[in-house]
Amino acid sequence: MKKLLIIIFLFALVDGLYSFNTNSFTAKVVKIIDGDTIIVMTNNKEIRVKLYGIDCPELNQPYGIEAKSYISNMYRSKVEILGIDIDKHNRLTALTYHKYSFGRNTMILPWRIPGFKNPPFFGNEGLIKEGLAWAYPENCTNAICKDLKKFQVEAKKKKKGLWKDKNPTPPWLWKEKQELLFTKSKEPNKRIKEYFEEALRYYKQYEFIHAAKIWQKVLQLDHNHQKAKTMYTNAQKKYTAMMTYYYYGLAAMQTNNWQGGIDKLSACLMINPRHKDARHYIEICYKKLGVNIKIVDQPKKEANEIGNRILLTDEELVLYAIGFDRSGKYIGPIAVLWRSTGTLDKVDVKEKVKNTSFVPETLGTEGTIEGYLPFNFIKEKKEIEIVGTTGKIVVRSPEVNK
Repeated sequence: MKKLLIIIFLFALVDGLYSFNTNSFTAKVVKIIDGDTIIVMTNNKEIRVKLYGIDCPELNQPYGIEAKSYISNMYRSKVEILGIDIDKHNRLTALTYHKYSFGRNTMILPWRIPGFKNPPFFGNEGLIKEGLAWAYPENCTNAICKDLKKFQVEAKKKKKGLWKDKNPTPPWLWKEKQELLFTKSKEPNKRIKEYFEEALRYYKQYEFIHAAKIWQKVLQLDHNHQKAKTMYTNAQKKYTAMMTYYYYGLAAMQTNNWQGGIDKLSACLMINPRHKDARHYIEICYKKLGVNIKIVDQPKKEANEIGNRILLTDEELVLYAIGFDRSGKYIGPIAVLWRSTGTLDKVDVKEKVKNTSFVPETLGTEGTIEGYLPFNFIKEKKEIEIVGTTGKIVVRSPEVNK
């Protein structure tokens, strides 16, 4: 009886703090529109839900795509809805959260990864805390609004997310500005072409967020621009997939699953080969695994190591790097740096690649070719290298064999 009275008291306390005018329910996530708007399904009915008390940047604003990515990672399948009101656009405004078992990690969430401390209970709070939303002043009368404004002040002090900029523009002012620019534009076709080409340049450089933001500008000028729609969607998907693999890779590392970390982070690099953090963490995984590198003639486990060789001038030797862990288990092809030793013609590949070729030009030279991974760890204050090497290579003239 005493426990029952305590539970009733707690429910009354919560209801007094945050009052909910509509029923609470669990729903299936159908679509993430942007950082603060989602479409859910319950009882075979789709409902558009606006996260209460906040306003995220528009998708073509700085941090708009990051806000959408954050909420997409948070609500992958189901979401708990605590309804508050119906707004002027006939949307349900609500506090949202993901229900999971405490003490048992049932899924990988963004805040379970380094850099996301103090996990938020409500998605509304999380977006504010990470600097991905404003506490929206319009019609925010519930008691939680005070908390949201407090979280915004803290995020601003820490310069998180959009608060890294000195004067970020709130989305309600951004919309007014964009409408004004659209009205005043005298050469929309020229601007569309310039924007599209600029976005394409960013896309080819793996700057997916920048590309998507600029394609969004194209769509503001021409809502039916099919190429811009397609590329905008592709850029968003690539960014989301890239960051998902990256987060899963870090999560694998947290559980000492170094091979899993390599696999996920390598998938991240397949999407964006310039992702420096992914490369850095892959190197850490290789070091933890105790990787043994072999230089071989084919990119597979049964390949032959490159032993002592006599090469003719202008004869091409193709080399591949493959890895094995401490127990001798095959890992797969490895991207390494390449260099030559001795008097061999210079091989100096500074970008990590899984294979390279050597074509000697100078007679009478000899030495080896190495594939290596350098590790420079701040704590250890020293550089460590994992090296795989060929046998001795000697360069002769074709006439020697005649």
